[in-house]
Amino acid sequence: MKLESKFDLNQKVYRISSFSKRETIVCPKCSGKKYVLGDDGTKVTCCWTGIDYVNHPAAWQIEGVLTIGLVRIQATNSSEQKVEYMCNETGVGDGRIYCEEDFFVTAEEALKECEVRNKENKDE
Repeated sequence: MKLESKFDLNQKVYRISSFSKRETIVCPKCSGKKYVLGDDGTKVTCCWTGIDYVNHPAAWQIEGVLTIGLVRIQATNSSEQKVEYMCNETGVGDGRIYCEEDFFVTAEEALKECEVRNKENKDE
């Protein structure tokens, strides 16, 4: 089996990743204090927890441009191989490990893949 990677050392690549957005919602009645004042000034527990959170679905986007600093290929007796990368900007040897399927040569390719993945998220 011939071991090959899609990207070479010192090559600049565009990385895409998904980011979910967490929105904070403050209770409109108690303004997050967990209680409201009654007409006579007594504290009455609010029916909300005061503050709540809503997680919005993840959206794929270009995270940035990175430089390949290490290529790691794992192969088994089957024809499968797993290619991982480490980048100069996030540390080689003790930094972050990236999957090949999230790297692209051009911004256009990366944006096109983001559109595909975001559409898949909406269809689920």
